[in-house]
Amino acid sequence: MIRWKLIKETAGRVLGELKISTPPIELDEVLKREGVALTSAPADERISGFLLRRVGEAPVIGFNASLPSFRQRFIIAHELGHLLLHNKTGLHVDRSLVRLEHREKSDPADEDEVEANRFAAELLMPEEFIRGDLDGNGRAAVEQGEVIGHLAQKYGVSKQAMTIRLTSLGLIQM
Repeated sequence: MIRWKLIKETAGRVLGELKISTPPIELDEVLKREGVALTSAPADERISGFLLRRVGEAPVIGFNASLPSFRQRFIIAHELGHLLLHNKTGLHVDRSLVRLEHREKSDPADEDEVEANRFAAELLMPEEFIRGDLDGNGRAAVEQGEVIGHLAQKYGVSKQAMTIRLTSLGLIQM
């Protein structure tokens, strides 16, 4: 079962501890606070990122340097979600582009992926920040494509990720 409340609380804790109150979220600060080493290398597009966690060593997050920068940010946040939400050691590789949808499945591996995606969305596009950027309830303004593009740029994410986030918050309907 997807732990929605834990995900939101964990992302909120990270932002709160670093006193981050405006986008874009600086992931370097978050990684430093969590003691994570970051690495990158060009790779086949089927590999997006990885998390390496060994007992007694700093965790390492890696991402595919061939992907666009907004995609790299989401991958880093996704792998950070695995680190903070899932207590597994060893190497975890995301071999295909991480799906953004928030579906529930019975397979625990799929649940871990959904949780890591949701964590990345909560961290990079906090609900409170987004609602603060919109007038009133935001519904009318957000339905205009240029607003989605502006928010995506402001938060350092893709238009697709922002659209999915706004949909999941009930601010637009797909």
